[in-house]
Amino acid sequence: MTQLTEKQIVSLFNFTKSKYVRYIDIQHELVDHLATDIEIEMDKNPELSFDKALHNVYAKFPISGFSEYVTQREKAMSRFWFKMIYSQFLKYAGLPVLLALISLTFIQYFLFISLGNSALVIVIVAALLLGYFSVSHLNQTVRSGDKNVDQKYLVVMMFKSMALSFGVGPIITANIFTSGMLSPLTTPSEIHWKAMSFAFLLSLSFVWSIMTYYKFPQLIRKVLNDKYAHLKLSV
Repeated sequence: MTQLTEKQIVSLFNFTKSKYVRYIDIQHELVDHLATDIEIEMDKNPELSFDKALHNVYAKFPISGFSEYVTQREKAMSRFWFKMIYSQFLKYAGLPVLLALISLTFIQYFLFISLGNSALVIVIVAALLLGYFSVSHLNQTVRSGDKNVDQKYLVVMMFKSMALSFGVGPIITANIFTSGMLSPLTTPSEIHWKAMSFAFLLSLSFVWSIMTYYKFPQLIRKVLNDKYAHLKLSV
């Protein structure tokens, strides 16, 4: 069976780059596909040159070249990270986290009832600061080895995009929602209902921030070690 030389493999990497495939992990995937198909072509016809075999294999792709494949991989990677992060959240959201969420909610509820809007403002600022430090830590973790790693590798770029959506989304939503409801409260029932709503949403944002800080970096390291060891990425 035909086996491509190291020089020919390097040529395939250069070929994918020339076709505007900027993600290094996708270049590896394409080179693997191309090399396998080229070897099959050359086995069928031993007189076939490497360049001609590459031409034949590339001709099987759509007129847009590799762009359709890259788009499909982007969508697949997005779905992959959504499932991974969602399952991580379900795993993380066990009894201890649930108890912490309930405890935080009631502590903040009693603070809001006792101190009113001044306590709410303090807690909102604290939640935003915690969210900021959590996101900064995640960003630094992802880019610890290479500042442009999230631009070079699709697996890292999609993780960062999805992780920030999961981590920042609830924080921003909770704080915008609660800060927009700082209007004077009239009836006692309205006071208690809004105070409990504020407390729950802000407690949820605290939990999300902690998960963003501790769990998401662990998740990207595990995936890179298990599925992308050949890329030798370290975050």
